[in-house]
Amino acid sequence: MKSNRNSDRRAFTLFEMLIAMAVMGLVMSFAALEFKAVVFTYLDADSHLSAEQQARVAIAKVNDLSRQASVVNDANPNPAVIEPASTAGPRLQFTKVDSLDPTTMPFLNGAPVPCYDVVTILLSPVSTSGDPIAQPHNLVAETAPFDSTRPECPKPTDAGMRLIARNVQDFTVQPVETCQDTNKCSSYLEGYRIDISTFDYDDHAADQHAGALYHLSSVITPLTFGKSE
Repeated sequence: MKSNRNSDRRAFTLFEMLIAMAVMGLVMSFAALEFKAVVFTYLDADSHLSAEQQARVAIAKVNDLSRQASVVNDANPNPAVIEPASTAGPRLQFTKVDSLDPTTMPFLNGAPVPCYDVVTILLSPVSTSGDPIAQPHNLVAETAPFDSTRPECPKPTDAGMRLIARNVQDFTVQPVETCQDTNKCSSYLEGYRIDISTFDYDDHAADQHAGALYHLSSVITPLTFGKSE
């Protein structure tokens, strides 16, 4: 007579199942903690990279705009950079030529007199109008006519406020002496140190473990066009 081998098999007891579940729970907990650490490390690295990229883009755009600085060519020309004058300030303000089109400018004693604009780079003031540009932590550039009374100088095509960079925590400008020989230095050739701090608010809003602060400094020397003496 054949024996029934299935009847000899013993099922798991409740105690053994509880032990197995406890061991499995511990293994899964360690795996979850490891996965969580990997995710946080990725978010932190991504936030640092994003903040660095935003700071470099902001510095590049400020540098590009400042190279358009132009000395207003009048009887008593002043330096192209208006602010900051001597101490550090929260904005960079300078004059620049709006257009060099000879058909739109008068000539004084045979010399062209172009239209000029005033460009101000600063952190956007707090606005309740819902303007997507006029929001906190936005670095913006405001452009306005230097002399709005001149009929031949129309409103600049880029007048108003335009966005330069987002997530800017701090923006500071201070003049620095870049000329080695102080006896030959000219105020038109002064350099300006730009300090920009960016914080990845977007990632921080998505996850409290993300959001990196990045600080970048750069010394710029505007290429001032116009009468300089």
